Parts: sequence; C-alpha cells; structure tokens
Amino acid sequence: MPPAKLFGTTDKNQLDAPEAIAIQLRADKNLDPAIANALASLVKALAICLKVMAN
Repeated sequence: MPPAKLFGTTDKNQLDAPEAIAIQLRADKNLDPAIANALASLVKALAICLKVMAN
C-alpha cells in the first residue's frame, strides 16, 4: 500500500488521518501544547508531501 493511502478517508463524514492525529496530540494532557502543535503541523505537512509524491 502506498504511504499516501494511509492518510486518506473512505467516508466523507470522517476526519482525515492527519487531522485526527492532530486532535489526539492536542488533547494529550501530558504533552506540552507547543510540542503538540509542532507535531500536528509536522504530521499534516508529511501527509501533503506523501499525496504530492503519489501523483
């Protein structure tokens, strides 16, 4: 399976994987908010890169 497919959705009502990961990171009480935001941004950027590379 291409990595870019890991970040897709099959249902229009579902969040995409990067957004779901970002929500979980930001909700983690043990994670500094600045680090959670940085990791969320990194995950979203990686997803964009993988989608571009898949095309």
